[in-house]
Amino acid sequence: EYAWQGKRSIKIVTPGTNAYEGMYLTPKVSVSPSTRYTGSVYVRGAKGGEVINLYLEEKTSDNTHISFKFSGDITLTTRWQRIAITSPASAGCRKLLIGVLSEDTNLATVYVDGLQLERGSSATVWTGDAVQNPGYTFTTPGTYTVTLRVTNAAGSNIMTRNGYIRVA
Repeated sequence: EYAWQGKRSIKIVTPGTNAYEGMYLTPKVSVSPSTRYTGSVYVRGAKGGEVINLYLEEKTSDNTHISFKFSGDITLTTRWQRIAITSPASAGCRKLLIGVLSEDTNLATVYVDGLQLERGSSATVWTGDAVQNPGYTFTTPGTYTVTLRVTNAAGSNIMTRNGYIRVA
């Protein structure tokens, strides 16, 4: 009932008996050593004040644990917020897991949505005439094309989706 992205979000209720209670997701991502990966999630607390950590766990191809990389303590509010962690994969890493954990032994209810793991760094700066989360009002019915231009130190790229938006 508290969905941010889809019809429902994941509800995590920790009993508060141990630290680091929560959940993890094992996405089907082929991991390349020394490549940067970003794990991100949208989260909110049921009451606000819940403290969580986002983490990436590195594993070998036979599921042997290599390391954990944590985001650090994040205190939640009752509003959705995006948290992310970016890290290069270690030399032996072939699998990554992403997880959300409680930080203390207090009973906590946390809502999670939009979990994702992506190759590369997450965008943190918006420049030029572009704005983060832009809005546009279509006044005429029709089918519209959308174009996104991304530029960083490695270069620039453009993605165009023809007929991506239909307005009735």
